[in-house]
Formats: sequence, structure tokens, C-alpha cells
Amino acid sequence: MVRCFLRMLEEDKNGCGSAKLKERIAHDLIIRRVRQDELNKLVSVYLSAYEGLEEYAYTSGSEVRSYLRWLYRGDPDGFFVAELDGKVVGFVAVHTNWWDKRIGRTAEIHELVVHKKYQRIGIGTKLMECAIEHAIESGCNFVSLWVGSKNTVAREWYRRLGFEEVGEGYYWVRMIKCLSISHPERND
Repeated sequence: MVRCFLRMLEEDKNGCGSAKLKERIAHDLIIRRVRQDELNKLVSVYLSAYEGLEEYAYTSGSEVRSYLRWLYRGDPDGFFVAELDGKVVGFVAVHTNWWDKRIGRTAEIHELVVHKKYQRIGIGTKLMECAIEHAIESGCNFVSLWVGSKNTVAREWYRRLGFEEVGEGYYWVRMIKCLSISHPERND
């Protein structure tokens, strides 16, 4: 089982978040695979993360629960939660056998959310690192996602993480990151 432990947070360049909370998170945050029996616990995290961005989200608890079950069925090994003091504060769901007509097989990040109270302190970055690690372990050369076109904060964050905007559709922007994977050399 992949367990990604947050050892250190980068220094906060924007001055966001509490230094004390960041220090605590550096020692106590655990990122692990979600268990199917805890999907219902993720509903409140999802709804909190989408406050103010409802045009891009499911807004009823039953819709969110159905969506979470769909995410889990798609790739249970690619569904990670961030846990602090036994409480789930964020999650990422990545399907590593997704198909994109431009690039072929890709690791598609369908969802990456962090509870509003815990945003901008490095948790999302650690979730993304685990998703990318899972993509590489699964043999993917690309990670891709869609982000709301008006969600400028997320779009900029994804750009800082190395994603490039490659297209737009309706209310969404397509972003892709190329992974540099070293393949073992063959001795023929």
C-alpha cells in the first residue's frame, strides 16, 4: 500500500495559513488510499472545497455520494485521502487507465479537493505528488485534468506544478503535464 507522508512543507511564499498549523501538518499529515466504507465522509470535504465554485460542482449530498462511488470504482488504487488527526481534510482521485484523443493513455485527475479550512498550506500539493507518483508507478507518461475556466486560482496553481493549458471546452480548460519517466535500458 502506498503511503505518502508529509515530511516538510515548503516555506509559504504567499504568507497564507498559520505557521503553527503548517508545522503541525508537517509532522502529522498522512496521505493514504481511501477505503470504500469511508466515501460518505468525503461529502462534506467536497462541498466545502467547492464553496463559491458551485457552477463546477455537484451540490447535493446524494449527487456527491454517487460521484464519489463512480470515482472509487474507476481506480480504487488511485483514490487518496489526506488525513490530519484522524480526520479527512482532502482527497485526490486519479484514473491511470484513461484515454485522451491527443496523447493516448493518461492518468486523469478527476478530482483534487482540500477542505476550505485547510487550503493554501501544502496539502493539495502533497495530494498531487501522490497522484503523480501513482501515475508513474502505473506506467503513465502524462497526467491530465479539466479545471473550471473561471477558477483562476486553481489554473495558476496547476501551471506552477508544471501543467500546460492545451484546450478549452464549455466551462472547462484542459491541462496536461508530461511526466519524465526513465525506462530501464535493455541489453539486447
